Amino acid sequence: VFQGTYKAVPINNELQFLYLTKYIHRNPLALVHNNPSDLCSYPYSSYPNYLKLIHQSWVYCDDVLYYFSKFDPKNSYQRFVEESESEIDGTTILTLE
Repeated sequence: VFQGTYKAVPINNELQFLYLTKYIHRNPLALVHNNPSDLCSYPYSSYPNYLKLIHQSWVYCDDVLYYFSKFDPKNSYQRFVEESESEIDGTTILTLE
């Protein structure tokens, strides 16, 4: 509320779109004691929907999960979100064509 105006940035490609979802789902890290595996327990996040832990009809995950493993998109996306920044290697997780 007191931080000033928000910043809007256009998303120019699919990779930016996917990393934006990662950024959003990692925002509560400080609130879960910097433990990425606890992100799914944060109550004010859509992240559990992406991991198929809960289902809320108004959260549509398919557009994001489409870019991950066709056999196991849930776990593939979870690895993508929970990996540290030093472990990021989009070529092993993403199936962008």
